[in-house]
Amino acid sequence: MARDGLSEARHSVRALASPLLDNAALPEAPRELAGRWQRQTGVVAVCRANDDVPPLPDEVQAALLRVAQSALANVAEHAGASQARLTLSWVQDAVLLDVWDDGAGFDPARALAGCPDAPEDRGFGLTGMRQRLSQLAGCLAIESAPGRGSAISARIPVPVPPAAGARR
Repeated sequence: MARDGLSEARHSVRALASPLLDNAALPEAPRELAGRWQRQTGVVAVCRANDDVPPLPDEVQAALLRVAQSALANVAEHAGASQARLTLSWVQDAVLLDVWDDGAGFDPARALAGCPDAPEDRGFGLTGMRQRLSQLAGCLAIESAPGRGSAISARIPVPVPPAAGARR
């Protein structure tokens, strides 16, 4: 029964993972994501991913990449930005992902409250990011204001660099 459960869990993680993770692990996958997104949208995308990010569990990699994809989708759909930046970094006990844009900005409180005139009311973008991160004891911080661009910061705690179950 335990083996079946483990097999099911691994299958679920693979299903949630991005195809980008099939060919590259963090920190390379966000670089590839930024390049693809730039080609698709025509918006300048710069990715700075520190190479000191240790091998991370598959579920952490998948969550961070999905958050980056969702954040960039929001930029493309709502921001009217001329540029976006992704930053992936490692601090003592956590991995951090920041996505910034110079677009129209928004009121995060209204967007998260589901106000009908909020630009994010058409999907689960911010709420979905928060839920995805909370499943890994992570959190999402949002800084934005109308006319001032946006920045989201995802943080997932990862004690000492993991070895078991990590992708290299």
